[in-house]
Amino acid sequence: MQSQGHTPTPVVRIVKLRSKQISTLLRCFLIASLVGLAAGPAFAGNKRVVKKSAATPRSYKAKAAKKVRAAPVRAKSTLRQGRALRAAQSKIRTPKRTAASKADGIAKATKSKTLVAKQTTRPRTSKASKSNKGFRLRDGVREFQQEFDGDRSEVLASQAADKHISKVMRHSERNGQYHIVSDLHWGKGRLGKGKGAKWDPQEDFRKSESFSKFVGQIAKSKRNVSLVIGGDWLELMEHVDANAPIGDVKDRITKIIEGHSIETKALTSAVTNHGLRLVYLAGNHDVHLVDARVRDHLVSELARVGGVPANKRGKLAERVGYSGHGAVLGRFGEGMVVHGHAQDASNNWRSVLNPYNAKRELQSNLGWNIVARLYRSIEKRSPEIDNIGKSSTKSVAKKIFSSPRHIASALGVVWSLLGQTRHFGRAGKLSEKLDDRRTMRAWEARTGFAEKMRNPIPGAKPNKQVTFARTIESIYQGAPSPLHETMRTPSRIVNFLVTLFSARRSMQQVKNSEPTLLSRMTGELTNVRYVVWGHNHKEAVVTGNSAKGELGHYNTGTWTKVESEWRLNVVSGRTNGDGRLKMDGVFRTELATGKPTLPNSYDKSLARPVPGWQ
Repeated sequence: MQSQGHTPTPVVRIVKLRSKQISTLLRCFLIASLVGLAAGPAFAGNKRVVKKSAATPRSYKAKAAKKVRAAPVRAKSTLRQGRALRAAQSKIRTPKRTAASKADGIAKATKSKTLVAKQTTRPRTSKASKSNKGFRLRDGVREFQQEFDGDRSEVLASQAADKHISKVMRHSERNGQYHIVSDLHWGKGRLGKGKGAKWDPQEDFRKSESFSKFVGQIAKSKRNVSLVIGGDWLELMEHVDANAPIGDVKDRITKIIEGHSIETKALTSAVTNHGLRLVYLAGNHDVHLVDARVRDHLVSELARVGGVPANKRGKLAERVGYSGHGAVLGRFGEGMVVHGHAQDASNNWRSVLNPYNAKRELQSNLGWNIVARLYRSIEKRSPEIDNIGKSSTKSVAKKIFSSPRHIASALGVVWSLLGQTRHFGRAGKLSEKLDDRRTMRAWEARTGFAEKMRNPIPGAKPNKQVTFARTIESIYQGAPSPLHETMRTPSRIVNFLVTLFSARRSMQQVKNSEPTLLSRMTGELTNVRYVVWGHNHKEAVVTGNSAKGELGHYNTGTWTKVESEWRLNVVSGRTNGDGRLKMDGVFRTELATGKPTLPNSYDKSLARPVPGWQ
């Protein structure tokens, strides 16, 4: 055995080796932990940057470096900070850009721009989409305009007035005399021939002999006489539906003229033999007269029943003329005759000259529906119901509640009235407005209204407008809106509420509608000083003064029975040699002689128009 220089056993060597390795590993662990502690936040940030860089691959280096620079470094040595920074940057790897990642990046970028645009700017309709809408609207209007039978402009012009109306009206412009009557309401008339024949129970006009004597009296005058019937000459509302075929309307006119043969013979004789001119307007009870075919049939029936010889029928046609919504009196247009239903929300239409909708269907207003579906049956049982004046509404209501059948029919009428009125969208509405405007311009051209207004009378403000159609339309737009136009929704409950609100508003407007219309006509139409109308069967006179002379409103009353009295009202006026017009007032025709006489008193219920009146 060797006692000196002892050699360690293998086990000891292994232990020593392991102890060295362990100490080395501990040193390395301490150094790595210090480096990891210093660079830990940077590595965490780098991982986040790399994760985000897939969405934005082009800017990943800049963002990663920014994160690393911003990360807090806890190492004490500046050298260690630099090492940590380089170590962090070296760990960043560039992700491979595939086609899918490119597409995904572009999509996300586009989406972000769109969101920003929505937050900062309003959405705008492109010019192309606007033009497409304009083309569609124009095409829609064209479709509606093709609903006309024949030439469109000629149809609208024939609605406005007859071609020869200015020639008919020229007869009394100098040294002339005008007699204006309204609301004759010729119905079925007599049931047989001769004076002894019985009247139809529903007939409202029964003073045929007084009318014949009146026409004979005025026709014998030395002046140039014109008889103007200011609407509601024929009673079509009680016998024909608004949308009835034209054949039915013609048949009813034939029966009306045959039932009033005595009056017809006196009228045609005065026209053909004594030079009387007959001018008539359309009212709410005979609105079918806007159709030229109906008017042609009326004139032919007047000639047939009146016994006019064949060689004089042409003369009759020349001396009888239709003047649309209004007749212009005097050389300078100082007088205007209108029917007056434009101020009645239940009996008016959208336009005074064009009661048709976009489909060329004659619209049935609220008053026409009530008469057609309820009033006819009541009047058959009580013919006098509409001739008792102020109490007629109460009497009708009493008749309605007198029997369950009338109550049921009244409820049915209300239910049907609340149904949706036919409307045709924006294109249809625009088409209707175009027709309304063209019809009013045609009336202005055929009656010569604009020419008369451009020749001002003393005291009137000169107005060189090319056309007055828009002024007249503006005046009528101030009238109450038609109640049937408010029923636009499919819901009857909504229609009922809207109509109830509109009716209340219309009743408030009606209180001042007549004086407002009068003041606007005399104020905005250059030469107009007198306005004559009827419709409400109430005779009335209101006069005033202005810079251009005397102003006046004259209500023509009616020739039907009112409160057990036959007033047979006539408004008269005359022109001098220069063509200036002067109104004489409202008269009542004597039953025995047919001579117009001044009544003792007038209805004072009409409010005085302001401003412009003294």
